[in-house]
Formats: sequence, structure tokens, C-alpha cells
Amino acid sequence: MKLILLTILILLNFSFAENKNVLPIYGYYCGKDNHNQYGIQPLDDLDRQCQIHDICVAASSLIDCYCSTQLYLSVSSTVTTNMYATKVKNEILSFTYPLISICENGNSYHKRYFISGTDTKKNNRGYNYIPLFEYIRYDYLVAGGSSELSVYKFTPEQYIEFGKTMVDRPTDSEKFKDNIFNISEKNIVYSNVISDPDDIYVVVNHKSEKSVTIYVFVERNMGLTQRLLSYSAFLTFVIYGISGIFILIIFILLLCLGCRKVRIGFYVVSNTKNKLI
Repeated sequence: MKLILLTILILLNFSFAENKNVLPIYGYYCGKDNHNQYGIQPLDDLDRQCQIHDICVAASSLIDCYCSTQLYLSVSSTVTTNMYATKVKNEILSFTYPLISICENGNSYHKRYFISGTDTKKNNRGYNYIPLFEYIRYDYLVAGGSSELSVYKFTPEQYIEFGKTMVDRPTDSEKFKDNIFNISEKNIVYSNVISDPDDIYVVVNHKSEKSVTIYVFVERNMGLTQRLLSYSAFLTFVIYGISGIFILIIFILLLCLGCRKVRIGFYVVSNTKNKLI
């Protein structure tokens, strides 16, 4: 019954979207039928959330609650940079809100993803990989899943070639074996330090013909340079703090000394007056 209700809601929303243009085209992934098959880098963070939704829907089908919940929660926290992006964001939220009311909890929406299997005969097969674009040097890439996963590291040019290959031959990894960054066994979570932030890291399912659930996230970690900068900033703060306290103490001492002089002067004047009387 729940599945039937969800299906009706989705169909109604798509009908409304077509008639009222609820989901306008934005970037490379947002909007009806706006889908880049090679997985190129999105226009911005909003477009990135639409890309992740495309990957999720292709892997788990349109009737999956989690994809809608993930899209709604991720877009809700996305900061837009122009009025049109804000309009698209609001339309996406309006479109997905009726769907998430009967969906599962989305606490892990920013770490848990679905990617397609390697069965090219499956009609809704999309990406059997998920690219990562946002990280800095010395971050930790953490990944694991329900199947063996390969993590590749590409230059932007190599990544485009990889995307084109994966569209037709998702099991063909020999061509890119020199780009393997790490391999994760089934249900084993691993982490590696990102060495070059200019490269694109891609988590790939090469083994399972069926869709797999994966956990991928980037954990912030400061490298030596960042640590030194942080330490120097902390030391600067400490030095300024100590200096401020020292200056305050001197000011209080001077103030007290001034008060003492006033009291001494008043005592001398008082004694002088008494003697004259």
C-alpha cells in the first residue's frame, strides 16, 4: 500500500512538473531529462546534488524513497549564488517535499549513496561510479560498500575519457589500472589521504552486476602546513592575550600608584593645616 501511494505521488508530481514547468533546467543535471552521461563536473553545489540524485535514481529506480529524501535534505542545506539558482532550489524542494513524508529516515544522506551495477542490459543502469570533486590536500577519503570497490584518481582530462568508457563498458578497467588509488573489499571501510586536490577521485563498482550501496565521505584533516599556520595563529593569539593582560596589570598598578599619591598629598596637606591651626 505504501509503495502504491508513493507511486501515485510521484506520477502526480511529474504531471504537475510537466504542466507547470516546476523543475526548470539548471546546469548539467537539474531539471527533467537534463542528464550528463559522462558525469562531468557540475556547475555548482546545487547542480552537484542533482547529479547525485541522477546516480541514485538510476541505481535504485525512481520508486526509491531514499533518493527523494537525499535530494530534499541536501538541497535544503545548499547555498545558492544567484536568483535563478534560488528559484530552481525552491522548485526542487516543493517538488520533493510531498514524497519524503512517507520515506525512510535520511540521517546518513551525506554519506550513503547508491551506484549502478555493471549489467549493461538493465534499462535504468546509470553510473556504476560516483565522482568526488570537493576536497583539499590532506583530507581523508573514506569509502566502503556492499561490494568490492575500486577508487581511481584521474586528471580532469583522464576523467572525461573514463566517463566515456564506462557508459558502454563498465567492466573495462584494464585501461585505467595505473590510476587505481585503492581497492576496498566487500563491507570493509578504508581511508586514504588525498594527495593532490587538483585530481578527481572516483569510487567505482566493477564487480557487482547489481546496484550496490556505498558509504563515501571526505573527512577534513589539516596537513603540516595547515597545522603550522594554525599553531602560529594560536601562538599569536596567546602572545596578544598575554600582552593584553600585562598591559592591563601595568595600567592597574599605575592607577593604584596614582591613587596612593593623591592620598599621600591629601595627608600632607591635612597635617599642614592642623599645624597652622
